[in-house]
Amino acid sequence: MKSKRKKIIFFMFLLLGFALAAGRRSVYAEEGQQEPKNFVKPVTADYDDLWLTVNANGNNKVFYTDKEKNGWTEAIKEANGQYLIDISWIKNTKDAELLLKGDVCEDIVTVVFPARVTKLKAKFNKSKGTVEITGVPSEITEFEWRKATSYTWKKEKLEDAAKQGSAFWLEMEKFRVSGASIYIRLPQVQGKQNAEGVFEAGQRPSKEVKVSISKRSSAPKIKVDSSRLTLNTKDTMEYSLNNGASWIKAEKQMSIGKIGTGKQVAFRTAATEKSGHSKTTYVTIPAQRSAPTIGAEVRFSFDQSKFYLEFPKASKEDKYEYTVVKKGEILNMLKASWKSVSSDKKVSVSAKTAPAGSVIFVRHKGTNGTTSNPLVLASSYNTIVVQYAAAPNPTGTK
Repeated sequence: MKSKRKKIIFFMFLLLGFALAAGRRSVYAEEGQQEPKNFVKPVTADYDDLWLTVNANGNNKVFYTDKEKNGWTEAIKEANGQYLIDISWIKNTKDAELLLKGDVCEDIVTVVFPARVTKLKAKFNKSKGTVEITGVPSEITEFEWRKATSYTWKKEKLEDAAKQGSAFWLEMEKFRVSGASIYIRLPQVQGKQNAEGVFEAGQRPSKEVKVSISKRSSAPKIKVDSSRLTLNTKDTMEYSLNNGASWIKAEKQMSIGKIGTGKQVAFRTAATEKSGHSKTTYVTIPAQRSAPTIGAEVRFSFDQSKFYLEFPKASKEDKYEYTVVKKGEILNMLKASWKSVSSDKKVSVSAKTAPAGSVIFVRHKGTNGTTSNPLVLASSYNTIVVQYAAAPNPTGTK
């Protein structure tokens, strides 16, 4: 009797199970849907670390293989319940497929990993100091770079690579002291599920492109001629009076008077269409001393045939100098020949050297700068007009 009651109860439960299942199927049929299955779900694809994260979605195990189905491999389950699959073995030269399935739901889920971008090119512009990047898919707006010997990638906006004054441009300027090599690539876009739960594969990092950042040419060697009051500049140079905020085109053998004294001046070789500007050299042009005074520092006298000069304060430590410009001529600072005076001994100038009406220019002598002595410019000059005493009347007549 008891055995018969048990059988009746068992059949009742069995019928209830069929009824529930049929009801569930009828609901999905009425709505035009298939009964849900526990497909395994790819969650994220990290193309830097090369791991694919998979959600088992009710399965107890996750398996994977390539599209050739050459044997299924069981994935490793993490502490958080998700599964990690190493994808470093999958080639990045073309789109590649990975097949996934579970142990409960063996329906295959296909994940397509995109090929990396291979048309990327980058070239350093020596003149502008920028990097020209081409071969970039239109949807990509950023790039990454690292030093050749570094493993750390820095991300930048693509537009900043070719923009002078950008943060990236300033970084490249630092490399131009000694020169360097960098690598550039397009960054990964991680594969992940979108808002609808559909897995989007993203984008692998592109191939890496090596770019040589050339160092700047050596700074020009600027010499100051303390006598001619010129600089050995060239017209391919430029100079700055405000510490590099702005630059002025230089001239060949510039006069100090055009630049000014008592200031520091920056000089460099100007940039061309093919090369950038050189490194910078700084020259301090000292203030110019005042001209010697006639009477206290320079005295003169004359007779019928000679004109005499005296420099009472002249010494080896403080030399004076003079030059003669004949009447009708002008002083040419580039060609003038100055005679040095280092004592208070009287100096004579003949009438042939300095005919009446000639002008004698006198000044403190300068010294060219050396490693042991500072630059001292010749001073401003003072002038003396040459004259001679009248010849005596031999007859005594007027």
